[in-house]
Amino acid sequence: MIVGSPYNDIIKNQEDYNDNCGCWDIGFMRNVRNSGNQVLAQPFKKGVYTFSLDGINNHTINYSSINAKYFLLQAIPVIKTGSDGKITSVAIDYMLPDKTPVQTAKYITTVAIQFHNNTGLLYQEGSLFDLMNVLPDFNNVTISKDVNINDVTGMDICYTDLVGNMYALTWRKP
Repeated sequence: MIVGSPYNDIIKNQEDYNDNCGCWDIGFMRNVRNSGNQVLAQPFKKGVYTFSLDGINNHTINYSSINAKYFLLQAIPVIKTGSDGKITSVAIDYMLPDKTPVQTAKYITTVAIQFHNNTGLLYQEGSLFDLMNVLPDFNNVTISKDVNINDVTGMDICYTDLVGNMYALTWRKP
């Protein structure tokens, strides 16, 4: 609900609790159906929202939408391996869409790198939400588990920007 102008179409679309950090991630969305009965996500107005996870305790957030385009970066990875084919590190160059290099501290707060195979997630280094597992260097990421490059079909570079927008840049083998 937005204070002073409530919506009647807000639904909770996901909720995750993490015992390791004692934190939760919850997502809300506004769905309306058009004349063809297709579900369309709607934007939220800037304002103060109150919500409840359990129907008893209320939580309040101040919401403002800063367009993600202001913090959108291209993340160009170079995967480094040892002679045994295990990934040792990933070097990442970040730039604006016009190819201008950037200082990551001016754009990014957290980074996670995910390696995938044909069946799903193989391994993740770093975290977007678990602040106990923040990568110390967003440009040079050391991989702490044995991941064979031949098992990897793709990778994601995920990051949060300074205002909380989340991005996932996907790279796949051709």
